[in-house]
Amino acid sequence: MFYKGFEHFIKVKFFLLYLLAYMQLVAAKSNPCFPIHTISFASLDSYLYHTDEEVELIYSTFPFINTQIKPYLNQCMNAQDITTLLKSLNDSVIKKGYLTTRFGIGKQDLSTGELKIKV
Repeated sequence: MFYKGFEHFIKVKFFLLYLLAYMQLVAAKSNPCFPIHTISFASLDSYLYHTDEEVELIYSTFPFINTQIKPYLNQCMNAQDITTLLKSLNDSVIKKGYLTTRFGIGKQDLSTGELKIKV
């Protein structure tokens, strides 16, 4: 019983993250792009602070992310590019058997040149 409730909580949590990101992207009057020089990853649980060990664990658990983010680095990314990247990452993580793990984004200022992705 607890497991099903927890699984539902996780699904709702990630749905809300996607919904928030989608609403922010759609709210833009045009389809601007932002030069993205860095794509970083952190655990959803460490929204404000993350450690180097945590980042290493993410990259070692999901080594495919390096390959998937490479084409997006030092590129001008728009809403569609971000959506495509997230879909690609989520499809890959599911194929690896991590059914409850999702990549998502929260509110952020892309003009800094960094795209922050939560796991």
